Amino acid sequence: MIDLDYSVKCQENLSVYFSAMTPGEKEALSAVAREAQARLLAEPDEHGYTPRKLVTEEQRAFLEALASGDIFEQWG
Repeated sequence: MIDLDYSVKCQENLSVYFSAMTPGEKEALSAVAREAQARLLAEPDEHGYTPRKLVTEEQRAFLEALASGDIFEQWG
């Protein structure tokens, strides 16, 4: 379980973390986000399972912003 105060503190510091990242680090993070996005939003497998039903709209938007790199412009 993540402490709510710690979670908020991390969220408030995202711009600091993103500003300190090199372009290569940002691209690597975007690549990982694209992989996670593909896995989490994949079509159902042969058994009908897909984790996409568990992904909230907020999580989907965050992943998209990371994958596209838009998050670095917003907060970096």
